Amino acid sequence: MRKRGFSLIELIVSMSLIFFVLAATAQLVTLSCAAKKKADFIFTATGYACSKLEYLKSLVFESPELEPGSHSESVKGDDSAEIFCREWRVENLAENMKKVVLKIFSPNDTRKEVAFVLLICRELEF
Repeated sequence: MRKRGFSLIELIVSMSLIFFVLAATAQLVTLSCAAKKKADFIFTATGYACSKLEYLKSLVFESPELEPGSHSESVKGDDSAEIFCREWRVENLAENMKKVVLKIFSPNDTRKEVAFVLLICRELEF
């Protein structure tokens, strides 16, 4: 008499296949969540950088905020409780040209950082 059903080996093979598929799916979900978190940070930081760069571009060439040296400020996110630090360093490249290097980072995680460079020319007025 032949019994119907699965043998123990068939059951172990099918369970191991299901386990590997679930493990791969869990890894993909974890990686996609980490990528989304990083992209959200870069998107928000880029917005804060653009607003600061536009502000610096609108200043007159001799403005105190465009004096050579380092400057910094903290910004709290509008839609989140995350705090961003903005640091910018101003250098005189020539008599009529300045270089502004703006970095935005999270004080909680210094690996998260975006940086931008702005060149300001007195003759071109930007």
